[in-house]
Amino acid sequence: MAEEIRVKVGRAMTPQEEAGVDKSKAGRMTAQPPQGGVSGQTYRVWAQCPYCGCIGYVYEEVLHPVQEICHCCGRTFWADP
Repeated sequence: MAEEIRVKVGRAMTPQEEAGVDKSKAGRMTAQPPQGGVSGQTYRVWAQCPYCGCIGYVYEEVLHPVQEICHCCGRTFWADP
């Protein structure tokens, strides 16, 4: 039996938010789960890019949205808790 995977849909940024993103501080979506576990208030979840529909692993914080860069289209989106 296959394991069920839950995927969160990322939230698109407004044009103003996207123009102001510092990509050096944004997380990067990855195609495969990383090695390692929980780190403080941050953990990894499957997410779908709201622009191109690509699915990958992103960081998610417990209390705040995180900016992530899609590994397929390169656009930045919000990974909401």
